[in-house]
Amino acid sequence: NRIRQYIVDNPGKWDIDRNNIENVWM
Repeated sequence: NRIRQYIVDNPGKWDIDRNNIENVWM
């Protein structure tokens, strides 16, 4: 799961890029 891996690789960016990640998830 690319999104989970992104969160694992960038835990500090989760809140910063949350909207972008949600767009990818959708």
